[in-house]
Amino acid sequence: MKSYLNDIIAHTSGLGFFDLVKVTGTEEETSINAIAQDKSVILSGKFKVPNSQFSGVFGMPNLAKLNTIVGFSEYDEDAKITVTYRGADKVADTIHFETKNGDFVNDYRLMSKELAEERVKSVTYKGTGWDVEFEPHQTNIQRLKKQAQANNEETTFTTK
Repeated sequence: MKSYLNDIIAHTSGLGFFDLVKVTGTEEETSINAIAQDKSVILSGKFKVPNSQFSGVFGMPNLAKLNTIVGFSEYDEDAKITVTYRGADKVADTIHFETKNGDFVNDYRLMSKELAEERVKSVTYKGTGWDVEFEPHQTNIQRLKKQAQANNEETTFTTK
């Protein structure tokens, strides 16, 4: 579960455009969508392997808070990270973080389906879609983050 959350944070909150993502999960697929407030950037992606705990549609607001919680060293590989559900229709409600001993606990509240769909509208992309997969070196990721911080007033960039 922690690797899924780290991926969501790295590809959304880490970019500086998004503070909310909409998650749509089925047995076959787990996808995320996000739109920048000024609608200049749209993110649509899916995980290679679906996450069974991410079922239904819900929002993940305040990604900075999620980043803080996931970053705690107390939540190592032995920690229990689970999604809790409410109601008869099993609506995702919170992500519960707990250390192995149960002495350090946090809950990250999820957004309801209705609010998530209202805030992150589905967008139909009319251009050509590509399945792109790459894994940049960690040093290159850090360099890009530093450039983004140094030039945060720029709204676009060109790669060479």
